[in-house]
Amino acid sequence: MEELKPSHEKPAGQRRSGGNDLRHLVSWLREQPPFTKVVLGPFRFCRHQQPVGTLRILSSSADGFRVSAYAADGIRELYLYHLSSMREEARGLILLRSEEL
Repeated sequence: MEELKPSHEKPAGQRRSGGNDLRHLVSWLREQPPFTKVVLGPFRFCRHQQPVGTLRILSSSADGFRVSAYAADGIRELYLYHLSSMREEARGLILLRSEEL
């Protein structure tokens, strides 16, 4: 007799989440002094030619940056909030992280 699977499980082969290789990047960003909050945005599965962990600034506002973080299997948007007095330090960390890779 065939064993029944619980109804809350997804079928085999279906993707559940993306960008798990960005965990170290997100934890590194949360430890940096200029950033007060790191919010994970939507993830898009796609192909790209950027190294994993690359950050690219999409837009900026008075209290933070909207950033693309490149994972092995796609791109995740991050919203990085910072102290207004440390805006240049926050921007410098994002650019430094992108240049290291």
